[in-house]
Amino acid sequence: MTVALPRRGQGLLSRNRGLPRWLRPNVPWTITLTYLSLVLFLPLAGMLLKAAGVGPAAFWETATSPLALSTYRMSFGIAAAASLINGVFGLLIAWALIRSRFPGQRLLDALIDLPFALPILAGIAQGFSRAVGEYGSVVMISSNVPFKDLITPTLIVQMIEEYDIEAATVIGSVMLIFSLVSLVVINALQVWGQRYQGGDASG
Repeated sequence: MTVALPRRGQGLLSRNRGLPRWLRPNVPWTITLTYLSLVLFLPLAGMLLKAAGVGPAAFWETATSPLALSTYRMSFGIAAAASLINGVFGLLIAWALIRSRFPGQRLLDALIDLPFALPILAGIAQGFSRAVGEYGSVVMISSNVPFKDLITPTLIVQMIEEYDIEAATVIGSVMLIFSLVSLVVINALQVWGQRYQGGDASG
């Protein structure tokens, strides 16, 4: 037996069918968007609005203060160095696994299949992103001395502890902008690399 849908329901269904599959509303997608909105988008929007409320002059003064610039150099410099080291050792380990045979190799291959399934640039990018946002282990092993080994995430936490919320949101916004720019550049390099490899394969 066929159940006739109301005209309004039929119109909505036909419009949904005309959309790409990833734009069609469904329960998992709705739950995912709701969750991301609550735990990610709303806090980020609040931080950006708070930072914008200080005004352009105060924002620039806080974001480019000598202490802030020092922590940027420390955070991004160490993150870049760590990601490059991870990339080099990742290549060496991959080469050793391919060229050598030893007991337990299949188990080891299974444990590290997922990281090596990613492109090299993607692995380096993940290492860079992880290092930039690191806080817990750095607090434990560093002296957190300004202009020496103080990193930006630690500076943000210190500002919050001192109730300097506006400065903390400004520095956090700068880190967010840097991270988004880095993500765009990395994705562009990945797309270029894939097209370059595809061109070589077709040629």
